[in-house]
Amino acid sequence: MIASILSNQYVSAFGYLVGVVSGVIAIYQTLQVNKKDNEINQLNLTINELNSQINNITTNQNNISQGERSQYFQENSGSVSIDNRG
Repeated sequence: MIASILSNQYVSAFGYLVGVVSGVIAIYQTLQVNKKDNEINQLNLTINELNSQINNITTNQNNISQGERSQYFQENSGSVSIDNRG
């Protein structure tokens, strides 16, 4: 009985049609997953870049470097008097 049902040309055509449709759906889903994975990677890169910019803004990035010696004090080994009274 099952053999006679499976040998029917309409049943086999329906089986092939279901197989083709399911194959097309599987290919479409695979392409969509790959597309979404690429989009997620791009968004992660953008998030990392924005976090880096936020860290640069919120942290103090000032560089302090000691300049040349003062023109008034050649050596700082002794005491300094700034009394101008007399």
